[in-house]
Amino acid sequence: MRKKFVKSVLIVACVSGFALGLASCGGKGGEQGGGTEEHTHVLTLVEECAADCLTGGNKEYYVCGGCDKIFSDAAGTNETNSESVLLQPLGHEWDDGTTVPADCTHEGITTRRCKRAGCTVTDVQNTDALGHDVGKEWTQAVNTHYHACSRCGYREDEADHVYTDSDDSVCGVCGNIAYDTAFTFIGLGSNGNAAVSEADIVSYAVSAYSGSRLRVMIPLTYREKPITRIDSETFSGNTRILAVSIPRTVTAIEEEAFFKCTSLIDVELQGGVTEVGYKAFYGCTSLRNIQFSGKISKLGSYSFQQSGLRSVHFPESLTEIGNNVFAECENLTEITIPATVTKAGDTLFTHCTSLENVNFLAQVEVLGNQMFYRCPLKSVKLSSTIKIIEPMCFGYTTLEKVDFLPENLQKIDARAFTGCSKLRQVKIPSAVTFIGVQAFGNCAVLESVTGGGNIRTIEGTAFRDCRELTKIEGTRNIETIGQQAFCNCLKLTSFESGDKLTTIGEKAFYFCSQLTSFNFGSKLNSVEKNAFQCAALDSVRLGSSVTTLGEYAFANNPSLKTVEIGSGLQTVGNFVFYACSALTDVSCDSVIGTGMFWGDTALKNVQVGVGVASIGSRAFNGCTGLESVAFEYSGWKAEKTEEDGTVQTVSPSVSADGAANAVLLKETYLEHVWTKL
Repeated sequence: MRKKFVKSVLIVACVSGFALGLASCGGKGGEQGGGTEEHTHVLTLVEECAADCLTGGNKEYYVCGGCDKIFSDAAGTNETNSESVLLQPLGHEWDDGTTVPADCTHEGITTRRCKRAGCTVTDVQNTDALGHDVGKEWTQAVNTHYHACSRCGYREDEADHVYTDSDDSVCGVCGNIAYDTAFTFIGLGSNGNAAVSEADIVSYAVSAYSGSRLRVMIPLTYREKPITRIDSETFSGNTRILAVSIPRTVTAIEEEAFFKCTSLIDVELQGGVTEVGYKAFYGCTSLRNIQFSGKISKLGSYSFQQSGLRSVHFPESLTEIGNNVFAECENLTEITIPATVTKAGDTLFTHCTSLENVNFLAQVEVLGNQMFYRCPLKSVKLSSTIKIIEPMCFGYTTLEKVDFLPENLQKIDARAFTGCSKLRQVKIPSAVTFIGVQAFGNCAVLESVTGGGNIRTIEGTAFRDCRELTKIEGTRNIETIGQQAFCNCLKLTSFESGDKLTTIGEKAFYFCSQLTSFNFGSKLNSVEKNAFQCAALDSVRLGSSVTTLGEYAFANNPSLKTVEIGSGLQTVGNFVFYACSALTDVSCDSVIGTGMFWGDTALKNVQVGVGVASIGSRAFNGCTGLESVAFEYSGWKAEKTEEDGTVQTVSPSVSADGAANAVLLKETYLEHVWTKL
């Protein structure tokens, strides 16, 4: 920056001198003080200085120290001016930015960052908070009425209902009907269990409801002792009640307390509940909203599954959410899980068929199994603590782009994004080392996978049937490619692999009909059967590290022209290079398996290295174009097993005559197995 500053000062000085001394020199002479005298330009180079977002620069030019004239060339023949050499500041090139929209009480914030290299400037623009939109109509709660904000639920003018008497009264302000109070109570001791005697009772639990009204209000006390719990199954299966008020003294709602209360619309928690139990509100299909108090800490498994919830606000007291809590909530459209949550179970939002926006800030390392399975997701934000995405987490969602994976993510487990029918782009964080079985399988329109860099393992079927996938980046450190990992990726043209690759699984690149090249590296150990069948490789070069080739491993490659096989092969399946119709040249220094080059009609030249210990029967069956075979080892025997089980043994006479050797392999001893003497 100091260098750029000095140059900028020099530009200004030179241009100023140019302006002041404009008449001091003309051609070889100039007018000074009214006279004329000869002048020779003495030129100094001013180096080019690039402009950036905020600071101007200049092109390369030359300035005369005597007359301050500016020239574009060292000879001083092309005079120019300050306007032509000065470069204006570029100005910032902003990205699309991120926006946190305004709500009733918080300003909206849009943050943009300059995309130019080296520039760290950030532009922040605020929009005013919306303010509460409080209507004139009264909203009725169990014990109170209030004017509600249509956006956030803020309550204004909240006050207790005013009744004229105590039995089925109507509030004189809002028209609300008084609640029933017919309950059965169980006395509780200090340990929370049923009290042995009345003297041991410190509080009461509601254990049954015997009334028939539609609105139920649980009292604060019974026999001057607080009501602290709603016991299991208290209202289970009650299809009549529409609303329930739970006082501030109640701290726990036990399992199945409101199980399948299908008419229940409104639940008022007045501030004391810390825990909602297993299936407490399971199947409450009419339940629209619930506002948790600032003391809630735990939501038990299945507690709101199949409920009608549309929106939920979690206070920062919440720390634990069990399995399936909001599964199959078909009306839920958005959710924010606060950063205070440290335990989050599996299948939390599975089959939430309206859920589009997710802000998952829980401080957990694992995003659970089937978390968002079959949700119509559009926007997702994940906590930076997440390291593992478990199976089916985003399976069959409607995501179009995955660019939200946290940088600390290490593992994308089996079927994590399988069947995402609209998914086109995926960005893999650099810390990811493992992509599991069918992780992106059946993502039919997936086009590109970018990022990565440290992926070690891609398991079987990870990208199977991604028919639009053209490229995958970040695999230069790959060690294992599982079976059918890229099977039927019809448009995949290249794959970046390095020298760490050891295993290519069965059908790994089967029917990758546009895959033209592949780096097999120096550590590759095995290529399993059908691994590259029906690909479009133009050459195959396998080093001595390769010990296993499965059957049909490279069969039906219509573009394959050359094959080189090192000395390490120990196990070779049948028909490895079957029907490679363009194959012309083969060099092999290991085992040549049964039917290895069957049907390769264009094959002309074969080099049989000294390391070749055996040649399988019909290895060159149908190689009608075979012209020359060169043997580096001359002593062979050939054996053919007849139908009656007898073995016919001959000693082929190989020689320096390549054409004669070709006849031996493709015609004379075609059905024989050759072995070294």
